[in-house]
Amino acid sequence: MTRRPFSALTGESFAAVEWSQTGRKNHAYRRSVAAYYADRALLLFTFIWLFIRVDNYATISSRPDVLYQPTTWLAHLILPNPMPEAVFYGLVALGALCVLVCLFKAQLILARTALALILVFVILPEFGYGKVDHINHLFFLAHVYAIFLPIEFPQTLDKAVLQVQAINWYQLGLLSTYTMVGLWKIAELTIRDVIKPGMTWLHPDALVVTSITAMRNYDLPLTIPAYLETVKWLFPIGYVLIALIFSVSFLATYRRPLMLIILPSILVFHLLNMTHYVLFISTCFVASIVFFPYDLFLGDRSPVVPIQAVHFEGRRDQARYERQYANGDRDIFRGFYAYRERLKDVSIWLAAPLYYPGVAWSVSRILSIARAK
Repeated sequence: MTRRPFSALTGESFAAVEWSQTGRKNHAYRRSVAAYYADRALLLFTFIWLFIRVDNYATISSRPDVLYQPTTWLAHLILPNPMPEAVFYGLVALGALCVLVCLFKAQLILARTALALILVFVILPEFGYGKVDHINHLFFLAHVYAIFLPIEFPQTLDKAVLQVQAINWYQLGLLSTYTMVGLWKIAELTIRDVIKPGMTWLHPDALVVTSITAMRNYDLPLTIPAYLETVKWLFPIGYVLIALIFSVSFLATYRRPLMLIILPSILVFHLLNMTHYVLFISTCFVASIVFFPYDLFLGDRSPVVPIQAVHFEGRRDQARYERQYANGDRDIFRGFYAYRERLKDVSIWLAAPLYYPGVAWSVSRILSIARAK
């Protein structure tokens, strides 16, 4: 990747940021360990997901066959009639076995592939009775992409460097789905009013209309939290914020602190959707598992080379921040990046908003103008 696109992804200027080999390897190690824990947690959650499918199957299997009508092309193709109990429970057992195998042998592509296929087949009976459960999209994608993720616990920094590229592609694939959501919402905000004016997501009554539309699939009374219904501006403002945040979510792959904004936004978005009967329950769990920044809670684990000293000097665009490791390597940051990196070392939570695209460029220009005056 050339310098300019890579700089745009990471939010760093090659002229102002000098990462040492040790700094890059430490980062790769933390990413690799975090991805390992995320993969283990996803596999353990899959046991719970399979149990839920068994419980749902016990409910729908008592329904008359005449009510079975596949609603997806895949179900029409491979499951035009209700799935026999022996086949369903056999798939569940095989899926559980694949999970166990993957827990101990994460790099077995055959087991990963079989598990991803089994999970799709297991949910098909629910589709056949009118339930188009799109809310499992992140769960399925995580397993499909994991086929190409040869993750294991890194014992050395060099091993972590070899794994981190695959980890980046894995996270990029998952986060890109939310970028597409954000871009679609921006298009909705800017184009739809021109093409088809009328009720939009920014309408004061959009929450009520969405709730009524979504709850038709449930035999439940329509109840909307009073504060969401009475505060008319809350839903439109939230919609705009989600659009702006989600549209850049894929950048969290390369700007790790940004994940501290993206993940809570994903959870808030899905939890608020539940107030108007769009039940993204499993998605909240999966997002928490695969996007959680485990690396922030790892501490200085071996074989990470510890930081020996830090030094900050200068002002505005002449500021300089240096991080020195125990082996003598140094990371050097200048201008805006010196301030951002120093703040990140103090509190990554406070520094996270500074990784939003455009902030580095804007503040760098302000610092340059301030020095000129």
